[in-house]
Amino acid sequence: MTPPSRAASSRALVPAERQAVLDVLHSERFVDQSPAEVHATLLEEQTYLCSTRTMYRILDAAQEVRERRDQARHPAYAKPELVATAPNQIWSWDITKLKGPIPYLYYSLYVILDLFSRYVVGWMVAAHENARLAQRLIEAVRLPPASGDLPFSPRVNRPTASERARLHSAVTGWIEGIWAFIRMAADP
Repeated sequence: MTPPSRAASSRALVPAERQAVLDVLHSERFVDQSPAEVHATLLEEQTYLCSTRTMYRILDAAQEVRERRDQARHPAYAKPELVATAPNQIWSWDITKLKGPIPYLYYSLYVILDLFSRYVVGWMVAAHENARLAQRLIEAVRLPPASGDLPFSPRVNRPTASERARLHSAVTGWIEGIWAFIRMAADP
């Protein structure tokens, strides 16, 4: 909805006066000056046409006002996206810290994931973070057979309660195995 138009003020410039202001602003003398500079120059010459703000309003009505400062032009940028359509096309790896059995003792867990299936392709726990260890893990992980099949198919539907319980016990056993390995490595 457009707001209702207001009645013109009795002090508003008539169209002929508005055109006279535009003619002065377009004149060769003032073409490269801002309305504030034009207004000041005209006042020094004892000439008053209108206020500086009115000059801007008249220029705006004629669509001759714009931002004159250089504006940054940002090109269209596509966010990079890794898309895997089958297993073993893209792997991702990360290192995270695992809390140790005593305070302020942490271990580094290196994990390599298949992006398509989210299958853990390889992992390693180390006492510290090291580029050489990461390189050894990456070299140690080999691709599955040439068919590219993983030992399972990724599921789209949610697991049932019994599947979740089985997964929980497997993860718990896996974590207990890691702790046993850590305790064994920590004992002299």
